[in-house]
Amino acid sequence: MPADPSPSVPVDPVDQVRRAIIECLNRFYAIESGMWGDPLSSLMIRTVIQARLEGRPHDISSLSTCLDLSLATVHRKLRRIAADGYIEMRREGRSIRLYPTERVEVLFDTRFDEMIETLRALYGRGEGRASDWDPPRPSCVDDGDD
Repeated sequence: MPADPSPSVPVDPVDQVRRAIIECLNRFYAIESGMWGDPLSSLMIRTVIQARLEGRPHDISSLSTCLDLSLATVHRKLRRIAADGYIEMRREGRSIRLYPTERVEVLFDTRFDEMIETLRALYGRGEGRASDWDPPRPSCVDDGDD
């Protein structure tokens, strides 16, 4: 009789966490690519949304620096993203500030509960609505208390 091809091997807790993180990232990737398309567009749109949520919208140069991309690449991708209706470019003084469009805000809101469920799965918090959950604050987040 052949040996069992999947013998009972102790599960390394670190490997369990790694698998959970990878699964979470893959789920977010699937959500984002379903909303915005290719990975670079998704990254750029997500970064513009984050900056707007933090009250410090990017201009083209700061987005280039933030993402460590050349200005030429950022210009090229922004033209496409703006033409697709995801990013609005507004002249403010000498800069062109980047904002998510209403279309992006609606898409983001409609997928928000799915994103929260993905985080709950990672943290093992179970089911529930986004408004019922207080996510943990990573230790790397600067609370500004210094």
